[in-house]
Formats: sequence, C-alpha cells, structure tokens
Amino acid sequence: MVTDRLRAPASVSLVRAALVLLMPVLALAWGHAPPRAVQMAWLLAPAWVVWFWPFQRPWPVLRWGVGVCLLSFVLDAWARAFLQHTYGAAPDSSVVVTAMANATPGESWEYLQSHARQALPWLLAALLSMLALAWALAGPLEQRRVLPGRAWAIGLLVLALLPYALKPSRRLHPAVFWTHWGEQVARLQNEWRDLAHRRQGWIERAQREVEVAGPGPATLVVVLTDSINRDNLQVYGYPRATAPELAAHQARWGAQWVKVEEAWSVDASTVPALASMWLQGPQGEHHVLALARAAGYKVWWISNHDDLAIKNLHGRMADVLDMRNRVPGRSTRSLDDVVLPALQTALDDPSPRKLIVVHILGAHQHYHVRFPEGADVFADANDAVRCHMTQLGRPAWLRRQRDDYDAAVRFHTSVVARTLDITVSASRSRPTHWMFVSDHGQEVGHTFRHAGHSPGTASGYRIPLLMWRSPDQGPWPAGLGQRPFRADGWGPLLGEVLGVAWPGMEGHRSLLHPDYRWQAPEPMPMWHTTAAPPVSDECLRQHPPSS
Repeated sequence: MVTDRLRAPASVSLVRAALVLLMPVLALAWGHAPPRAVQMAWLLAPAWVVWFWPFQRPWPVLRWGVGVCLLSFVLDAWARAFLQHTYGAAPDSSVVVTAMANATPGESWEYLQSHARQALPWLLAALLSMLALAWALAGPLEQRRVLPGRAWAIGLLVLALLPYALKPSRRLHPAVFWTHWGEQVARLQNEWRDLAHRRQGWIERAQREVEVAGPGPATLVVVLTDSINRDNLQVYGYPRATAPELAAHQARWGAQWVKVEEAWSVDASTVPALASMWLQGPQGEHHVLALARAAGYKVWWISNHDDLAIKNLHGRMADVLDMRNRVPGRSTRSLDDVVLPALQTALDDPSPRKLIVVHILGAHQHYHVRFPEGADVFADANDAVRCHMTQLGRPAWLRRQRDDYDAAVRFHTSVVARTLDITVSASRSRPTHWMFVSDHGQEVGHTFRHAGHSPGTASGYRIPLLMWRSPDQGPWPAGLGQRPFRADGWGPLLGEVLGVAWPGMEGHRSLLHPDYRWQAPEPMPMWHTTAAPPVSDECLRQHPPSS
C-alpha cells in the first residue's frame, strides 16, 4: 500500500505530461495539412520546452503563460478543422472573411444556432482538449520536471525558437494570425461603409465611356435571388412540385421563354458572387448599373435583404433604392412577396427606359422562415426525394432540412412567377425582358451531410437562369438554353440585352452573342467530381414525380 501511494503521483505526473504533449498534437493533426501541422508544432515547441524546463522552484506565472499558448494553438486548430471540413475553406479565405465582415453579432449567433449539429463534434473536441489541458497544467509544478538538465533545455529552446526568425512562420502563430484576421474583417467593413467615392467614380467613368450599341428594351426586370440550387427546381427535372407556376409559364410561352440548362455561379457566397456579376473589368472599373444609367435607363434596386455590403456596393448605384426588409440576419421573417408592390410601382413609372432589379431572399437560411406558416408542404413526404435521401443514408435532421428547403423554394418560385405575371401585364406594347438568376447554390444533403453554403461541392455553384421576353422582341435564338453559362458573364449578357457596351467589354462572353465562347471556370473539375447523384430509377418507379 505504501509503495502504491508513492508510485501514484509519478504515474499521474506522466499522464499529465503526455496530455500536455499529445492534446495539441492531436488538434494540429486535424486542423492542418501534415507539413503545416509540423510547422505549427515547431512554433508551439517553446511552450513545451518552458513547461518541461528543469526549474528548482518554477514560477506559478509560467503555468498561465504556457496554458494560454497551448490553448490558443488548440482552439485555432479546431476552428480550422471545422471550416475545412464544412466549407473547404481556411479562416483567411475570401469566403470566410467576407461572411464575417457582412455579419452582425446577431447573425453570428444565428449562424451558430443553425449549424449547431455540424459544429457540435468540433466544439466537443475543442472543449475536451481544453479540459484535458487544464487538468494537466493544474498539476503540482515540482512533479513535471522532465528535461535532464539546463544544457539540454537551452539547446532545445534555441532550436524551438528558429521559426520565429522567419516572417512566414511567425504569421501563422494564432496570436498574430487572428489579430491580422480581425484587422482584415474591420478593414473590409470600413471599405464597405466608405464606398461613396468609388460609386461616384463608376458613375463618372460610365458617363465618359458608355456606348449605346442598340435600342435595347424599354423595360428589363431582373429577379436576383439567393441560395437557389437549380437541382431543386421542378422546371429542371426535380421530382417534387417546387415550381408549378414557373412550369406553367414555361408551357405557356414557348419560344419567348428560355431555360439555360447549365448555369453556374463562380462563387459560393453572396458578396463575391454579386461582385463577379455586376462589376466589370480586371479591377472592377465599371458597374453595370452605372453603365445602364449612363445609357438612359432609370434604375431601381428593390430588396428584401437588409445587408450592409450589398446595399452600399450595389443598391446605392440605383436611382431608386427601396429596402423592404428592416430586420437583418438569418432569422428575419420578411417573406419575398413584400417586394411585389414596389415592383408594380416601378413598372407603372412613366420613364421610357427602365432597369428594375428585385433582390430577394430566396432560400437563404434559415429555410423554415422562408415560407408562410403552414406552407411546409413537403414535411415528412413519402416521395422519390425522401426515398433517395434515405438511400444515401442522410440523417433525419438533414431530411427535415431538405423538406424545409424545398418548401422555401416552392413559396419563393410562386413569388418569382408573380413578378413575371406583373411584368407581362405591364409590358403591353413596350419591349420587355425578364430574367431570373441566383447568386449561388446551396448544399442540402445533395452530396454529403451538410445544409448551407458549400464552396467545396458542385451544389454550392449550381444556379438557375430563366429568361422571358415580350412577343414583339421575337423568339429567343434557337439552342440558347443549351449554351452553358457562368455568372461572371452576367455583365456582357446584360450589356447585350440593354444595348450597352463599354471599353474592354468582352462581347463573346455574352450568352446572346453570335460568337459566344464558353470557357469552363477553374473549379469545373471539382464540380464534376462532387456532383450530386441523380434520384435513382428505383425511387422514381416507386414514387412518380408530382405535377
């Protein structure tokens, strides 16, 4: 018994020492690629050397210093692991930085709530790591002297400090990295708040350089939506009735209607996606709305978003800015039909040439607040989609997310169809175009167990593009729907429709140009390898698509 009591502290001390070493190593292995994990471990090495230094009477303050250092590396690693696993993105990627710059504290909290299931394993891993380290570091200071002598300790400390002599390595230290990251976010927010000078530059440049290449229509209505994956639209072959009104328009209008079968965003989140669509030139020298205004169009931006970045970068470029939503964040319950009266007012305006952009929430998370109460028409539906998701092994919570997403899409497309109804009624003898496009797609169990933005799979980029024009404009060119489209060709496409050109305009990138040339975006191979499997024939036989 005496022997056991004497040995117990030594064994406990060994366990504590092992945890101090192994918990950070485990986190680094999950959060970084192998070469970077080794580099991070080297940056962390001074803390380990200090902790195991052969002090006779170590200072208690060392416990806190080493603890803060170890925990900073561990939390940094688990945060990176979550972002990489969920979004295929690093913390300093444009996707993450722009999302954080564009989020209020309330939106950040809503994000954590909506992604609680996906974040839970990583939060638990971080919490367990912190608790294990706290227990290990709380041990008696005299029980953890491991290094054999000061000469060894000094040599190891010199070796451990070598990465700090190199700036690329120093920048990876969590204290340095996250400080710089916060500065990036703040700098981007400040840029968005102070865009007046840039907007004035776009207007002045457009007035100097715009070229009116043709008469253009009297009216163009652009319905710009958010987070709509074309794979979930009935008109694109989805076996749920998510767009019956749009299907009716497709049947009604024949050659006046075109559905582009293969349309792609080049970004998987809103801010960069809209920038790639509306800004033109290598450095964003032109804004399409400024060009339209310079060519004689009166421009409206009607929005169901309450979004600082989009409002300042795009909305304020319009002659008329009508923000219909006053509640920011994912939990806003402002339904998309709130924009319809404003669209009617714009169409009734007597201006001879009009460009009306209607920016709506679409199926932006949270999905269940994107449709009216009681309109969850696919809840627990026993259909081909439910059969397919069961075959793919998707969990119950994700199947419910898909049901909510499809219900949001169905309500959303009913609003989109009504924008076309209103546009048709207002067109009369006026040459009119109507276009519907999404900024990016959405992953809702299509490829893996995830619901939300997805820069790492094809679902994050698959968007719809539907177009209508009044009969006096003649039919659309034959085969137009079979041309693949990438959303950063939106500017040339609108230029072609509006009869507007500008220096440097790449006309061949317009879907309507006779010499249109498709250039596959750089991520195209990734999109092919991460494409969602189609609904199986077995599920379709058991559950024929609804009408």
